[in-house]
This record gives sequence, C-alpha cells and structure tokens, in this order.
Amino acid sequence: YNRIDGGLFRNFRIYEDVTFQFRAEALNVLNHTNFQGVGTSATTGASFGQIITTRDSRILSLGGKLAF
Repeated sequence: YNRIDGGLFRNFRIYEDVTFQFRAEALNVLNHTNFQGVGTSATTGASFGQIITTRDSRILSLGGKLAF
C-alpha cells in the first residue's frame, strides 16, 4: 500500500477582521495504483487468483473559508 497525501493553504486579509482562506488538498498525489481485492472463490474459476478491484485513484479537493 503506497499513498502520499498533501495539502496547501493560503490566508488572504480582506479587511482588518475579515480573512479568507483558500485550501487545496490532494489524496494519492502520485496516483499510484493500489490493488485491493483478489478473487478467492474457487467455484467460479474465472477470477480465481486475479486482482479484481483497486483502491481510490487521485482525489483533489478545493475549498474556501471566510472568517470574520
């Protein structure tokens, strides 16, 4: 299981008591494939021993927060 997450944020002052925060977050930044499920059912035979699912790929998130 190989996964690197990261995030950046920046605060902007709008007025004396009002600030805006911009955030950018990334999960699985390198988009590395992480295999999750292996077929273990011997009755079906078609997927036995094969990798059938993977974990989430890269996820990006943007957000903003206004504090006053």
